[in-house]
Amino acid sequence: MTKQELRNQIKQIMSSNAASFQMFSSQICNLITEFSEYKKAKNILAYMPLNDEVDLKPVIKAALEEGKTVYLPKVDPLSPQMEFYKINAVHETSKGAFGIDEPEAGIPFNLHSNTETLVLVPGRSFTSKGARLGRGKAYYDTYFSFLSHKLTMAGVCFGCQLVQELPVEKHDITMNWIITEKGIIDCNS
Repeated sequence: MTKQELRNQIKQIMSSNAASFQMFSSQICNLITEFSEYKKAKNILAYMPLNDEVDLKPVIKAALEEGKTVYLPKVDPLSPQMEFYKINAVHETSKGAFGIDEPEAGIPFNLHSNTETLVLVPGRSFTSKGARLGRGKAYYDTYFSFLSHKLTMAGVCFGCQLVQELPVEKHDITMNWIITEKGIIDCNS
């Protein structure tokens, strides 16, 4: 099955589970804020959700209240370029590319920082081994290809988005953890 066929299949599965997404999002956010990797992280790289993604706004608010530095992505719709910018509040975003709330350009995340960082990554689908299928624009794969060291990457999705196997290419980023409403999966075990 091609990546696009898989995306279409996941989209159909998700549409039949959509009524539970708000409740599942709340459960996932609770798991994240109790997660050891979240607790030790000084930086949180998160995202503002589309209507079929886990809503991380409670995690973003909690992280800011706890004094963590939070960054959100801003994309260039004409290229696979993305940058994470620091925010001080959730309302510091406005509609950007693809109708996604984005921060204004400001202080970018330093990809070469050694500060403890947890990256919360959206995706169309994940495997328990950390493979990720994105939406096809390669923003995350391109951005994280420039890392000079390893960050803690956690794929965030609903349980219905987990699959046994995904086609993986050498440039695809892999997750250390997968977080769903059913729990946290260690991809390295």
